Amino acid sequence: MREHHEPTLIAHEAGPGFPLFSPSDYSDMTPSRSENDRSQSDLEAPGGRHQGRSGPLVSVVIPTYNRTTYLRAALESAVGQTYPNLDVIVTDNESTPDAFAEVKAIVEDVGDSRIRIIRHEENQGMLRNNVEAMRHAPGTYVANLHDDDVWEPTFVETLVAGLEANPETTMAFADHYLIDDAGTILPAETQQNTKTWNREGMTTGVYRPFYALALVERSVPAVMGSIFRREAIPWDDFHDEAKLAYDLWLAYLASRDGQGAYYVDERLTQYRTHQQSVTAQQSYTLSTDLLYCYRHFLQDERLASIRPGLSRWFTHYQVNVALHLLDTGRRKEARAGFWEAGRAAWSGRAAAGLALSYMPGNYLRRPLQRAKQLLSPKKQHV
Repeated sequence: MREHHEPTLIAHEAGPGFPLFSPSDYSDMTPSRSENDRSQSDLEAPGGRHQGRSGPLVSVVIPTYNRTTYLRAALESAVGQTYPNLDVIVTDNESTPDAFAEVKAIVEDVGDSRIRIIRHEENQGMLRNNVEAMRHAPGTYVANLHDDDVWEPTFVETLVAGLEANPETTMAFADHYLIDDAGTILPAETQQNTKTWNREGMTTGVYRPFYALALVERSVPAVMGSIFRREAIPWDDFHDEAKLAYDLWLAYLASRDGQGAYYVDERLTQYRTHQQSVTAQQSYTLSTDLLYCYRHFLQDERLASIRPGLSRWFTHYQVNVALHLLDTGRRKEARAGFWEAGRAAWSGRAAAGLALSYMPGNYLRRPLQRAKQLLSPKKQHV
């Protein structure tokens, strides 16, 4: 893991009533007991805009980087929750000056005093931009909403109720819709997505332990469909090597010791599918990061009972990475990767890739392209 510096929040004016922070130390975000247990009168915003707040504070972290197309919709869905006692932290990962000016303009136009902005002057990477804000957020509970996704109005209220009623849980999560670029719900794709990620047939309630559900079934949408008990997450145990797969690592930290999770059998989030998304643009990088995660999970004795399932995912991502290596001329590395994949959990994909790695170079191009189409899985969404 690389060393990282924790930002200090120095207030500047982002606009009327909207604090902008220049990071170097997150200490100002650490809550005292009184901040989390404020009375209803203390929680009323100036002018009575958010009258009647009650319940524990929920912090909503919205990361953004050079993309403002959908930010307004994400923000409006956050501040439009039926559960009012929340704060919203927009964490900007060194966007261009023009893009950041748009972020500030959108925040000002949404016009909610619960929103604040963190501005990073150096790019932190996706993992640190999200995790450090979640780690130091003031809420008893913390949620991550990507700047291209949307919550249903009752998302926070419903999941917080489950967490409050079940103190042995580390998190709560729900199912979600898939929407297109314009925000239209995709019914067939939504139903297939629920089935693909093994939420079909799940019922509302506590699942304990849930590490198989999180890491093998992959049923937990950690970054836009979940709320976490902030103090239950060992934030120091994040590995920077997880990178784009930080959501899977977050689910791992929440589940690895046999804790419980509360599931709500409702679709309370809208996950946007579009070409600007990280999953659409960085499939090889994402496979590399997921491979790192599963390599680590396989070494964790707490997960010994689910090792066969972990091995299947390890093989899956090892083959993806090895196919890329073969396609870029790194034949020996690719062959070693296929062998390692096969030793973990032999599969037809690993066998086919290994066979390709022994083909003469002048005969390889067309079979390899065809194999990549056949062997690489279609893009899926959690």
